Amino acid sequence: MARALVPWHVIEDMPTLNGQPILNYPWINIYRAVDWGFFPDPAVCLWIAVLPNKVAIVFKERSWLRTLATDVAAEIKRESVDMRVAETFCDPTMFIKTGVSTFSVGELFEQAGVPLSQSINRRDFLGYAIHQYLNEIIDGRPKLQIVQPMGAYGCKDLIRTLPQIRMDPADATKMANGDDHWAVALAYFCSGSPAPSQHPLHTTVPFWMRKKPRRRIYG
Repeated sequence: MARALVPWHVIEDMPTLNGQPILNYPWINIYRAVDWGFFPDPAVCLWIAVLPNKVAIVFKERSWLRTLATDVAAEIKRESVDMRVAETFCDPTMFIKTGVSTFSVGELFEQAGVPLSQSINRRDFLGYAIHQYLNEIIDGRPKLQIVQPMGAYGCKDLIRTLPQIRMDPADATKMANGDDHWAVALAYFCSGSPAPSQHPLHTTVPFWMRKKPRRRIYG
């Protein structure tokens, strides 16, 4: 039986640095991306590691149906233990108050210990943001890579739904609606400004800006 073709941006294993899994390094920047839903749309969270060379590895996903915002936030926090979470990008509409509750969904997340950064929610920009990441090549691979399901990690639904995304036939500049919750969460990340990880012992100051050592004059 012929093996099914695996998209170029999908990888089978967690990447390593110096022979060690990337999550073994406490200085690796981890970003999260949340697309809120309750029912029939799910709430979705993605976890993305950004390596020093700016490659983004989407290594974990979780989704919830009919789950309260405080419970989703609490589970996201539990799933992020021992990670250096730099930022969590989200749909800005999470901060709109509907009148159902005193607090918005975004405020409930933050009260539960998941601070949020509002991303861009424009369907004419979401697909473009992902496309930019996939089109940029770093070290011979796409800047955006997604881990296949493997143990506690992997992104089954993101891998399944991303190739199904189409542009709106009524407006070719916009991403069409559909089973797009994982892709939309990914787009919130791609629309943000995630900084690459930086090893604490490696300086990013150019040599010409570094302070020159003071000369000692012996007389």
